[in-house]
Amino acid sequence: VVSESISHHHDEMRTRQCHSSVSLTRFLVLLNAVLFLAINHQVNFQVIHPIQSSTLGKGLGSSAIAESLSSFHHQGKKKDLSTKDGKDTTAVRSPAIQQKQFSRTLMGIFSSADDSTSALMRSRHRTLIGLWNDTRLCSYTKITKDCQLVYAFIIGAGNASAPTQLVNETGGTSNGKWPLLVEKPIATEFPDLNGDDTALLNIRENMNEGKSESFFYFASTLMKQHDIDYAMKFDADASLLFHKFLLFAKKELPPAPYYRRILAGILRDKDRWKTPDDPAVYRKKEGYWIQEYDKVHVYLAGQCYLLSRDLVEWVVEEAPRSSDYREGHEDHDLSAMAFHSPKSLTLLIIPKKHRFWEHPVKGKPRWLGILKREKARMKGEIYKGKKLRVA
Repeated sequence: VVSESISHHHDEMRTRQCHSSVSLTRFLVLLNAVLFLAINHQVNFQVIHPIQSSTLGKGLGSSAIAESLSSFHHQGKKKDLSTKDGKDTTAVRSPAIQQKQFSRTLMGIFSSADDSTSALMRSRHRTLIGLWNDTRLCSYTKITKDCQLVYAFIIGAGNASAPTQLVNETGGTSNGKWPLLVEKPIATEFPDLNGDDTALLNIRENMNEGKSESFFYFASTLMKQHDIDYAMKFDADASLLFHKFLLFAKKELPPAPYYRRILAGILRDKDRWKTPDDPAVYRKKEGYWIQEYDKVHVYLAGQCYLLSRDLVEWVVEEAPRSSDYREGHEDHDLSAMAFHSPKSLTLLIIPKKHRFWEHPVKGKPRWLGILKREKARMKGEIYKGKKLRVA
């Protein structure tokens, strides 16, 4: 009896293993078929969650399968990226089924329309861009599939009645829509302002009264159209190290949907500022930081900082509510808007050795040194005892 029972048990175990093997084989065949169709753009699907290891059994490559499934993006209707009603602003939105190979960043080079120094700085940037001659760098009006860094010169070109801050369609007015950009051509002594790489914002030119958040509103419109992941504010007197940026972006700036409210730049500490004499003013300016960040009040330096798309859209939404905590310094104020996000931030601090720019570059000697170095880089020549890297 015992022998028959053991034999029956073994038969039952073999039957179960056979069924399990057949089920696994069917699943793998189905998986291969789905992946084949997806790769050939014949089927669209969204992975809600990875397949658990227990579904496939131990030692059957379940992690690898789940990982390959998770590398696909939803192709179809784009999710709402707004932060209204507490919705998460990070969403899968790439039109490609497979994971994007690189992130895309919009660099807004802040300039102005009415002085020769600004025109000179624009000329220097264009000289380097022409020297690099790289399809991975393009103007915001000529974005191609290979472009990883999109640039635009950001200029306030509105008339005397224009607002200083523009973060919605009305521009803070009550008479309907307010155009985001000033129509070209404009009358100017600097003809380059009518070029295809200048964005003439319909605001009065300013530094600390709303230009930065106006740029990010402009950026948010482009990001939706061209699947841009990050927006970067860049001072006119900073000089880009393009190939170093590409390496930085590859390592530190993941494409959608793998970022979560990234704020990146050089750290500054507001503790060095003079404390207001009036206790009421102090509580008004610092109350949020005392409550949420244990009195730690930091921000990012204005020479260069960047925000991921979800954080850009939050800043645009928050800007009209920021009057109570603004300090009249654009770098502080923009960072403060980001820190007021109801969701956690990913703070990416960039130390000197990893900075992909030089600042400030005002005088001619330093500029000529940069130009000489970049010419040597592109020619593959030795510069100061070493061969410079081209990404």
